[in-house]
Amino acid sequence: MLGSSFLIDNGEGDALSIYFILVSGANSRRPARNPLVDSLLDLQRLLAFVRRYDSAQSTEGYPMVQIGNHLKMNVAHSVRQRTRDFYAGLLKCKPVASPRDDLDLYEFDGGFILGLFFVDPAETLTEAQYLVGMWMELKVDDPAAWKARLLAFGVTPVDFPDPTRFFFAAPGGQVFRLAPLDGGL
Repeated sequence: MLGSSFLIDNGEGDALSIYFILVSGANSRRPARNPLVDSLLDLQRLLAFVRRYDSAQSTEGYPMVQIGNHLKMNVAHSVRQRTRDFYAGLLKCKPVASPRDDLDLYEFDGGFILGLFFVDPAETLTEAQYLVGMWMELKVDDPAAWKARLLAFGVTPVDFPDPTRFFFAAPGGQVFRLAPLDGGL
């Protein structure tokens, strides 16, 4: 008789230990082949492959995560036309058909969708809250020319200790950073 032990680990702290006693054939010095043992060996190989694949697809053992291409903001009813002039007019975002009367959707180059819900002012962030909230980035081909366009449109510049970028509040309050298309932090 020959004993075999299999440890099957799912990589998440759960493991199953299986011990088999293999009985050799009557006239043989080799253990008899056992289909269950062969299947367990195959399962061990498969789990090892999956763990290697998962670790190759992740950073420091964690799965990679991506931010989706949709963002929603609440904006006061009173600035609806101004936001349309800004996103569809100045930025040339493509207006997308909306399923709701109180929602405007805009598609940026690359497929990013911005949804603006028009609500009562009490349901929006204040200017001060936008300054400490999430800031977004607009990548443009010519930052200096875009800065001039944005200022001519009347956006509110936002002070930030990075003189290499222009920061501003769009109609409705969202803060953006202007950056070149070719990268950089």
